[in-house]
Amino acid sequence: MVKKFMAKAMVVALLLVGVGFTTPSLSHAEDSKDITLTEEQIKELRDLHSKMLEQKKTIIEKYVEYGVIPEDKATKIIEHMEEKYKQLEESKFVPNWEKKHHNKHKH
Repeated sequence: MVKKFMAKAMVVALLLVGVGFTTPSLSHAEDSKDITLTEEQIKELRDLHSKMLEQKKTIIEKYVEYGVIPEDKATKIIEHMEEKYKQLEESKFVPNWEKKHHNKHKH
């Protein structure tokens, strides 16, 4: 039971770190909308992100194979990762770190 929980915790940690939940530095003063990358920079970032996406898919598939997460959950995780990659492509690999916060609870 503990082993299964730890494996799920590792999946969650992997996803939080690599799927776009990284937070920018507090000193990040430039607005990401004002940044333009060169074609060479875009190509390099595309290659790196593409390799990372494929590696993460492989890891998720291994967790399914080992019975840690069900196939339908893995499919949703992979779809989410692919959507994040598509958003990066559309923004020419300049991430949008401006989070939208939703107030679920009013105090």
